[in-house]
Amino acid sequence: MSSKNIKQFPEWLEWLKSNYERGCNPAELTEILLKNGFSQDSIAEAIKNPTTAKRKPAAKKQTSKKRGPSVDFMRLSKPRLLEPNNGFSVREHPNSKLQIFFVDDFLSAQQCQQLVDLSAKILRPSTITQSFLSTANDPYAAQSTDSDFRTSHTADFDRLSDPIVDEVDQRICQCLGIDAPFAEITQVQRYDVGQQFKLHTDYFEPHSEEYEKFASAQGNRTWTFMVYLSDVPKGGGTHFSAIDSIIMPKKGMAVVWNNRYPNGDVNPDSIHAGLPVEEGQKFVITKWFRERSLK
Repeated sequence: MSSKNIKQFPEWLEWLKSNYERGCNPAELTEILLKNGFSQDSIAEAIKNPTTAKRKPAAKKQTSKKRGPSVDFMRLSKPRLLEPNNGFSVREHPNSKLQIFFVDDFLSAQQCQQLVDLSAKILRPSTITQSFLSTANDPYAAQSTDSDFRTSHTADFDRLSDPIVDEVDQRICQCLGIDAPFAEITQVQRYDVGQQFKLHTDYFEPHSEEYEKFASAQGNRTWTFMVYLSDVPKGGGTHFSAIDSIIMPKKGMAVVWNNRYPNGDVNPDSIHAGLPVEEGQKFVITKWFRERSLK
């Protein structure tokens, strides 16, 4: 099969432009694109293109802090949801690139609606990390150079005191078998018609300013646990491009994936996008886990 020309894939061009502008190593970007079937020539031409020429100086490559003996990535690659009789209805997505699972009916329709109603009180525009442009109010926030990169709204559940929040947090940790101190705060995202989150990975890019600022203390992200809180009449799927899979929202279903390989390296095949909602609204819970305890 012939290699693809990246010019024919606008979503990948936007991903390349965004990551190039924030100083990611072109060799690493090229490696990811090659693994996803794009030709060397089309990648090189896209990187030289004037639209990606203006970039921030690349961060000086540094050796990041050692993970420490307590981080057992092989164990992390065997979460509790893989165990028999774990109490959850788990399906594994068959592929050779990425550990990804579906948990049917993880939350009831009533629980989903409770969380949607709670989130309405504290929604704010969603943000992304990018170099050192974080704001005082949100340590992980930054303004993207692409205003359309992430256009949803986010609710941070650490601002609420409600039994349903604690109940869902405990259920997520129980399903993965990872203790709560390793988890970030639970968030809800709302996507209205036309809103999206373009191709991205959840981990912080190793050896980057982003990593040094957000991950040098607690370590990088390991697992992502996402739950759809609503059905979406049209659009709004989660696109895992490396495994050529679009997962459509289904109320109460969880999608869970490992952002790492069993040896601890980050997995670029975890790259994914929240596709634009075409009709209705999409609500999701997102919870990330780290290498080391956050407390």
